[in-house]
Amino acid sequence: MKYMIVLLLALFSTLSIAQETAPFTPDQEKQIENLIHAALFNDPASPRIGAKHPKLTLVNFTDYNCPYCKQLDPMLEKIVQKYPDVAVIIKPLPFKGESSITGGAYCADHLARSSATVPRAT
Repeated sequence: MKYMIVLLLALFSTLSIAQETAPFTPDQEKQIENLIHAALFNDPASPRIGAKHPKLTLVNFTDYNCPYCKQLDPMLEKIVQKYPDVAVIIKPLPFKGESSITGGAYCADHLARSSATVPRAT
């Protein structure tokens, strides 16, 4: 009997925790959109290539250790060369864990020491 009471109390206590939160107000939604836009398009720490005032901006989430990302990077460079009104913003994202973070740090250090603007995939 005690076991059943404890079980019921545990069940009802977790139900009170899982209450639905109130939806965002229109002002809050607009603030969130502005924060996301600023983080994606106006982050000075994110490398970018292409037009300074583009008509189209591509945001490329990439991993320095991802073989598919390495195939995409040269294609993005070609797009920027072919279409002068396009810009690409590069967002390093460590899909593969610690080795990706280390690779990204190495590339960032290399960029800081060289005149290169964007790491090239090899």
